Amino acid sequence: GLEERARRARAIHQSFHWDLEFPEPLFGARGFDLVVSNPPFGNAIEAQTRRGAGLGRLAKELFPVFARGAYDLSVLFWARACSSLLGVDGRYAWLSPSALLSSTQPWQAWMHEHWRPTHLTLYPVDAFSVARVRTCGYVGRRGAARSLLVCDRDVSGEPGSHERDWEQPWRPWYAITRGALHLAEGGSGLLRLEQVAELSAGCATGVAYQLRPHVLDASRAEGPRLVTTGAIDRYRCRWGERRIRYLGGDYSHPRWPVGDGPELVGGLRRARDRQACPKVLVGGLTAVLEAWHDREGNSAGVVSTWVLTSRVARGDPAELGLLTAMLNSATFCRRYMALHGASAMSGKQTTIKKRALAAMEVPEELARPRVALDREAALRWVREQNAALSGSQLAALLAAVSGWLGESEDDPGWSGLDALAHRVAAGLYGLKAPEAFDDYGWWCARSGTQPVAGELPGWLERTRIACELVTRLPN
Repeated sequence: GLEERARRARAIHQSFHWDLEFPEPLFGARGFDLVVSNPPFGNAIEAQTRRGAGLGRLAKELFPVFARGAYDLSVLFWARACSSLLGVDGRYAWLSPSALLSSTQPWQAWMHEHWRPTHLTLYPVDAFSVARVRTCGYVGRRGAARSLLVCDRDVSGEPGSHERDWEQPWRPWYAITRGALHLAEGGSGLLRLEQVAELSAGCATGVAYQLRPHVLDASRAEGPRLVTTGAIDRYRCRWGERRIRYLGGDYSHPRWPVGDGPELVGGLRRARDRQACPKVLVGGLTAVLEAWHDREGNSAGVVSTWVLTSRVARGDPAELGLLTAMLNSATFCRRYMALHGASAMSGKQTTIKKRALAAMEVPEELARPRVALDREAALRWVREQNAALSGSQLAALLAAVSGWLGESEDDPGWSGLDALAHRVAAGLYGLKAPEAFDDYGWWCARSGTQPVAGELPGWLERTRIACELVTRLPN
């Protein structure tokens, strides 16, 4: 029977077996009243926690909802505890990575419906030094809890407790803990980012390791420039300006190999060729989102770098410029971090996930044809910011501003023009000036940027940037 099979398995594998160690609650089908645990952390990519193919197949067979993608090991314990260890009225309490709060994988939807947490304790990054990741305490029970008590210890001063209402459509748990931020709910005028842009990874993890022995380090060569998240700044690429770390190696001018030799297996060649076009590259580990418009199409991202091409007008500089400015905006960044900011390894650095990025909501003007923008109307909007401009006109203005930001970083008016871009992007979301400046203030604090002094319209009017911008706009 089941007990005999369990005994044989323990004899073979010399491992702990719940059913044999605790036969009364488990074989008696009553289950535990309480499970308190610190389950193992560790994902499938790190060498020290990489699991064999046999264990991976077993996990997918036993827990198909939980064992998907590069899942953290701790979620398998969640699956085991909630499926067979806990009784009907049982409760759980355990530590797991805070990144799980921002998960968009199916396991979280299953937990949300069947074993939703009732309490979350957010710890600072150094609370458990050996964990090397931000950690959260999860307490819950069977069913769908109607409220969530959040104790936030990851703040300065005394920790505060806040009760959050869970009576709303499902979204990542981290968004519930933030609570106060106004978030778009998918109403009219909004689309998912994946509807206006095609997203892909620079290359998969396995392909990245295949690429490692073939990377060239040459300032002048034919191969596309190899770009990592560390080379991407907002509107800029620092390839050749700073040393780039890639899979244990340091490079000054890393390049992908060229040609179609036998060492370039199919996946590696496809990853390179797929990026041979104008595109937007987004950094995968950052304090604020950082996107760069590769106008020439002569660069190629690698692991932890996301590649976006426009579905509206593939390769069109203005369309990709508009997308770049939106991704770099304070309003987009703040909403992303409110939903997915728990995916942080240390400090304020957040791991940007493809699935999360693809699901972000953006103004539908990104998918509409742009219209010619009248110079006087644009200048009046810059001065007053309450003049009436249509969404498509705002999109045209933001595309024009983006082109300047990508070219004129050393210009003394760059920061003012960047502040204008933040405001225009917020306008596309329908935010008024106070809300827009609230997002801008949050972004400046998070990025360590000095806010533009004084009132933005007056500041811009005193710079030549605003006037030259308007003269470059179409008639």
